[in-house]
Amino acid sequence: METVLKSKCAFLFLAVIFGCGQKSAPDTSNKEQKLKSIESRTALEIPAEEKPTILEEGNNILVDEEGNLTIHTLVKDGRSIYEATYKDQRKIDNRLLPRIQDSFLFEDKYYLKVYFPFPYQGKMNIELENDPEYVITSVEDQKYQVVINHALDLNRVDFRFHYEPAAADTLIETTFSYSYVIMEGG
Repeated sequence: METVLKSKCAFLFLAVIFGCGQKSAPDTSNKEQKLKSIESRTALEIPAEEKPTILEEGNNILVDEEGNLTIHTLVKDGRSIYEATYKDQRKIDNRLLPRIQDSFLFEDKYYLKVYFPFPYQGKMNIELENDPEYVITSVEDQKYQVVINHALDLNRVDFRFHYEPAAADTLIETTFSYSYVIMEGG
């Protein structure tokens, strides 16, 4: 009797923890509200919690109620590499999302490489917003070496990118910021 009671209690406990297998209908009203609030803003202005949370490898699109494209995101290796915002079937904003590699502190200098996995034809201008002494050198196509002097207290790098499109480019001119956090706090 005690064994049967324990197994029934265990079953009930697991059923409460993991649910009983019934799924409720998805709440579409919240999704519609998000779409309406997203329509008038660019991808840069939309907080991460309002964007789709699960992005699949490849192209991801968000459309409004009429089926018009509003946001296009390209994902490679599980990370976004390109975002564009559309209004009235016209691209109004785009940004190339960089990746950072080989970052390290040596003596009083911080070294890192920034590169863009999304191929582009135009020219990328890179500045650091809060660091007056730095050097940026192009080391390969779409890859740059950044050296920041006097970096002993550095806890993040604030980039400012300006993209100038080529003549037959599908990307538009854009300026955007990107922060690379080296160490939390400080």
